[in-house]
Amino acid sequence: METDIWPTSERGYSLEFPIGKGTFGLVWFATVLEGENIGSKVAIKIIDLESYQHEGDLDEIRKEISAMADSDHPNIIKYYISFTIKSEVWLVMPMMRSSSVGTILDQEFRGGIHDEAIIATILNETLKGLDYFHQNGQIHRDIKA
Repeated sequence: METDIWPTSERGYSLEFPIGKGTFGLVWFATVLEGENIGSKVAIKIIDLESYQHEGDLDEIRKEISAMADSDHPNIIKYYISFTIKSEVWLVMPMMRSSSVGTILDQEFRGGIHDEAIIATILNETLKGLDYFHQNGQIHRDIKA
């Protein structure tokens, strides 16, 4: 996806409400306010770099952004664009049609999953994503449901 069709400033997005917490920052549901994708719903992870004082933390953030930028697999979230605002890095990502598997499990399967076909499907799709990373020499240290 072309990066030049996404706004590269805070004014290009309306942060609606937080939808989750990633390893390095809060993730927001947002609406694109300008440009070719006006009206699109996106997820924006905002990473406050001042919260990460150690060089190792900054390296991990760089690795996460690089892994997202290099990934091209349906089971791995890709990002559209990233940019900085003062001490923050904003990562603009597609909004998933559904929720994460973790959220679906919490909401729909509170007593656990009893259907082995569902369990097998979740594991199969997760392993496809991991296989993609390994075939491309990447390591992902933050696999979540």
